[in-house]
Amino acid sequence: MDNAELYAVYNSMQKKDTQKALAEFMPRFSWSEDEMILDVGCGPGDVTAEVLYPYLPSSARLVGVDINPKMVEYANKKYSSRSINFKQLDFSTKNITEVFHERTFSKLFSFYCLHWIQDQQQTAKNIWSVLQPGGQFLILMSPKNAVFKVYQIMSQMDKWKSYMKDLDDFIPYFYNSADPCEEIKHVLTSQGLDVHVCEERLGTVSFPNRKIHMRSNEAVNPFVKRMNQDTREQFMASFEQVVEENQLFKETISGEILAENHLIVVYGRRPLVETYAEPL
Repeated sequence: MDNAELYAVYNSMQKKDTQKALAEFMPRFSWSEDEMILDVGCGPGDVTAEVLYPYLPSSARLVGVDINPKMVEYANKKYSSRSINFKQLDFSTKNITEVFHERTFSKLFSFYCLHWIQDQQQTAKNIWSVLQPGGQFLILMSPKNAVFKVYQIMSQMDKWKSYMKDLDDFIPYFYNSADPCEEIKHVLTSQGLDVHVCEERLGTVSFPNRKIHMRSNEAVNPFVKRMNQDTREQFMASFEQVVEENQLFKETISGEILAENHLIVVYGRRPLVETYAEPL
């Protein structure tokens, strides 16, 4: 996911899901003056600035963080302002307080990011750490997307296995879970956070045609950055073939592509009365 411009063009699914979740959950949020708000996994900054920011009070300060420095560089060039800025950060770091003081943020959002992180306990601990008591959070995760099945199949192919040796780093932590919501709730509550809503939502996402469907998948693919352009094109052709062979999407008569979308929505807060204790 090094190509920020490509991702910004082909992340319509993420934008739509974020917009829908914000419309549903923002009425639950309480606001005051001079809020400090964190967006974890900001990518190229378009969702942060164009979708999330319009929901915030005019006096709010918004910080977007992402592990990818190229994404952050792009976001700062295009969207940085007096109210919005972006920082490079691995949110699973054990040294989060070296970047942000404890209790810095009154709200935390994360859209299509946290399922990528393998150290979920540290991530939950960091959410607790950076949020103020009473601070609220809204998280969207997609731990069971069909694209991960494609990655597993391709990683066994002789032509592609050398590019995908670290596949396990890109398979979501909750991918094999029988009940991901229950596991997510357990991880968050074990760090002292209150989870008010954790829901699995199965839906369908549409793409106008095959080309846009494949470009959307390419935009989030972590392996293609390791390839030259010719190899990259061959990889995506193989990717499309695996998708077709395993019937992972439906194509309508008009050429529209329909794919299953598995989404988990989590809403909660850090309690006003502190109950946090280090897990055993």
